[in-house]
Amino acid sequence: MSLVETCPAGSLRPAGPPGRPPVVPWLTGTLAVLVLGLYALGPAVGVPLLTEREAILAGELWRLLTGHLVHTDLGHLIPDLGVWLVFGALYETAPGRGRVGRLAVTVLVGALAVGLWLVACEPAIERYAGLSGLLNTVAAVGLIDLWRATGRPLFLVALISTGVKIAAELAIGGAVIDTAAWPAVPGAHLAGFAAGLALAAAWWKTTPRPAGAA
Repeated sequence: MSLVETCPAGSLRPAGPPGRPPVVPWLTGTLAVLVLGLYALGPAVGVPLLTEREAILAGELWRLLTGHLVHTDLGHLIPDLGVWLVFGALYETAPGRGRVGRLAVTVLVGALAVGLWLVACEPAIERYAGLSGLLNTVAAVGLIDLWRATGRPLFLVALISTGVKIAAELAIGGAVIDTAAWPAVPGAHLAGFAAGLALAAAWWKTTPRPAGAA
């Protein structure tokens, strides 16, 4: 059951018909505003939030989550935010129950998976920032879910293309197209994508199916 449908009586967001998605992708918009706000506040606010390996090992565990919200320049911010707005809004407003809750869990799991991967497996990377790692979690969950819900092969093709892109990044040791001064981390993209595949597998049986599908 979705978070929208479980709001108590008198809520500002009354429940709609079963399976009805939110008209406005409010979770997607809220995170976008937060990312923009942190960028506007500048390095004095952003630096203490970066995913910084030594700081995390020293006990600053919030950095596992907050580093994904920080961006270093517009070439870093605009592509990340654009992909988030497209994927987040598409998924959050698609037909089906529980979309908002699943998106929130996906973001949390993706952020933790990427952060823990960096700390455990990428000791050479001292600092990490940006949405790109967890965006691969959102892409994997969203594309599989939407493919199952609609039966359209376009979503499956996009999923495979995302996997191929990550494989290419791992092969060349960087982004296929890098628009930011902050270098891409292919391992973070792989960790996020793997977390998304794991979540999609866990939710497989409860993913909506097209009308008439077995």
